[in-house]
Amino acid sequence: MKKNSIHLSIILITVLNLFCTSCNKKESIDITTEENVKILKSFLQGDDSKSLDAKEGTVFYADASAVLLDAMKNSSVYDAMKGQISQYVTDLVFIEGDNFDTIKCDRSEQTLFNALSLRAKKKQTLHADILKSIENICEGDRQGMIITDFEQQKNGNWMDCNPYLSEQFKNWLQKGYQIDFIIEPYNEGKDLKKRFYVFFTDPTDNVSINHTMINQVQKFIDDTTCVLLSVNAKDYRMDCSDEENSSSSEISIEMADFKSPNVYSCVINDSWDDIKENLMKLDRHDQPIEEETPKPLIDNLKIVDGSTYCINNIVLKATNISKPFMMKIDSSLEMNNPDEIYDISDAFDIKITKDKKIEVYVNKNILNERHLFSTNDGFFGNLIKLEFVVSDNGFTTKSYDFSQLEWVSARPGTKGKTANCVSLSLNNALTDVNVVPSAPQNRVLYTIFIQTESFK
Repeated sequence: MKKNSIHLSIILITVLNLFCTSCNKKESIDITTEENVKILKSFLQGDDSKSLDAKEGTVFYADASAVLLDAMKNSSVYDAMKGQISQYVTDLVFIEGDNFDTIKCDRSEQTLFNALSLRAKKKQTLHADILKSIENICEGDRQGMIITDFEQQKNGNWMDCNPYLSEQFKNWLQKGYQIDFIIEPYNEGKDLKKRFYVFFTDPTDNVSINHTMINQVQKFIDDTTCVLLSVNAKDYRMDCSDEENSSSSEISIEMADFKSPNVYSCVINDSWDDIKENLMKLDRHDQPIEEETPKPLIDNLKIVDGSTYCINNIVLKATNISKPFMMKIDSSLEMNNPDEIYDISDAFDIKITKDKKIEVYVNKNILNERHLFSTNDGFFGNLIKLEFVVSDNGFTTKSYDFSQLEWVSARPGTKGKTANCVSLSLNNALTDVNVVPSAPQNRVLYTIFIQTESFK
């Protein structure tokens, strides 16, 4: 009887241990596996931007008024471009008043030349719907170009002094795309006008049409026969200068596998006691060590200004995303408020040097409640997300010579006035709340994910 009791006790203890083990199941935060990197990406700010594929071809809108016909007869700038234009164009669209005549092209010079020559023999169009043409380009998903004088009529009135393209330019630029204007003065009768070769492209595509066209006419830009004005609203950034040395040598930081132009992940294997002593320069009582200066956790980032905006100030947003990250890995983990994200921005200080290098320091607030997780919180480790964000007034706009986009109007109602429809439209686009660097979809310059040990 005693022997059976012993066996029964052993069985009960074994079952109880298995049950307790199951109840106390814990996993460690790990951002180094391929599967977990996919989960990590889900914590990035959403990006709805798309990319244009130059391989899909270019839509070429041709203003079938005197501006195009004159270019074909008299322009050395056009002559330099025309052979290469054909290599990109798959759709040639003649703008004839409110009508659009589309001709399919096969990227051959002869096909495009024949279509243009045939149109040149026809009677020229008195006006062209430029607004609709550019609207079609900016709402589409292909790169486009247009040759035009930007003269637009609405209800019989000329729009030379009206910013009628503001919305279209804004829509294109806020996607992160680029507009290049090659501007060529020319005479139409007694009137001095300007001819615009405009390219709507994706700056991330190195084979887009604008690069080739600019190269073709570079000598004419150099001798001022024409002028180049390029506009990109999102080419400011933060560069990571040396990912292998993301902090001082006081602690060891290993780069993880998640890297992109504006994101990286890293693992700190040192304990928080080591971080306190070697980076924060705190003693065992969490007091500053005399004559010791805190060391930066991160010192490998630098702000790079864009062609349109200068970034002058950023703020650091820091969050502890351990709980939701672990729940995505294992939904069976037992923890309170599993979706809870701690705002720990007060635990980090940011310093911007004169040459716009970034230094990030950890301060004593990291030791506060609801900042770090311990081994008693249902899992092991911490996952911290750092976002470098353009502050509300943390940028300035560079000065453009918008006068290059202007001419003296010769049209009824605006004759003799400065035709500033293009310059006003572009300025409106660049100052729009959805385009500037502090816009919600633009403001995060860089993101760093940091895996650390449990606090205690």
